[in-house]
Amino acid sequence: MKKSIYYIMVISLTVLTMAIMGPVAYATENDNPLISNENPLEGEKIEILFLDGDNTVVKEPLVYNQIIYIVDRLGNVLKEYSVRHNTTIAMPELEKETGWTFKNWKTYYKGRAFFLEPVYRIDLTIQDSEGNSITKLTCDLGHTVRVVDKHHKELMKVSYNVPTTVRIPAPPTKSGYVFDRWETENKQDEFLMRPLYSVLIYFTDAENILLFDVKFKPGEQYYILDKDKYVIETYTVGETEAIALVPDEIDGLQFYNWCSFMYENEFYVYPSYGEPLEGKQKPPIATHAGKVNLTIKEDEIDSSSYVDEDNGIMYINGVALPIALITWGIPIVIVGIAAIIIIIVKKRKKSKIGGF
Repeated sequence: MKKSIYYIMVISLTVLTMAIMGPVAYATENDNPLISNENPLEGEKIEILFLDGDNTVVKEPLVYNQIIYIVDRLGNVLKEYSVRHNTTIAMPELEKETGWTFKNWKTYYKGRAFFLEPVYRIDLTIQDSEGNSITKLTCDLGHTVRVVDKHHKELMKVSYNVPTTVRIPAPPTKSGYVFDRWETENKQDEFLMRPLYSVLIYFTDAENILLFDVKFKPGEQYYILDKDKYVIETYTVGETEAIALVPDEIDGLQFYNWCSFMYENEFYVYPSYGEPLEGKQKPPIATHAGKVNLTIKEDEIDSSSYVDEDNGIMYINGVALPIALITWGIPIVIVGIAAIIIIIVKKRKKSKIGGF
């Protein structure tokens, strides 16, 4: 009698456990030993077709009386079936959720039951540190967003399983480098972001006084010419550095200023010479390419400086500058009715400034 009661208690506990867990209280394949990709039941199989409209999304041989559960991404049962004979089953329409994109159906066995569960991809919105949108991507759950610096040192690494907005850190900054944009690469399991920079080359006079600086892409070339515009020096841009411009002394001629121009997307610097000037005579206007950020000494602004608004040109000490290319800052000096922003000159070394 005690033995019979013992068996009844075991059966009752088993039923009670199943009732408490329910068919939807399952874990993933990786953390639940009851989940399998193989049918645990023996016997004659009945082929079941699971259809989405006219398309077969799953074809599975199941055993008579085997239970089928179609669940949503949270494990809630959408449909429940019992295998009786060769049949087709129409897949239920899934509720659309913002940020979730249906990918496919995954199948697995849990205990004696056969499960179909939707697999989704998620939408991620990538923003910079100030909240400006950089890009949007749709990726698998667990996708990683990884941000590195220009040397591939990791700045951020986070994996995501729900749609969200990802705000990345600001790119590192250093004098002599100008942030351009984020380089992105969407790999199988991660979205990689790396900052790209332009390089500033500083052109100084013989006394290390900054004349102007120019922004280049790494690998670009620029050229120093003689007065007849023959190339005497060729440079390839790598790291930021200062280049001292020292004009040759030419008998009977006076050095006026350094000029620049662009030709076939390449940058050239050359010296301007002319007849020796007398008294308060001034050299001709120095012309510069659009890439130049010209620096002018605060105490060298003269009364001849003015703005030609009709042509969009500002003349400062005989140098013609397109207004659209001027970098504004402080202090402000008023010339006539135009406000001209002057950038105070700083001394820089001739030697290489250093990497970043």
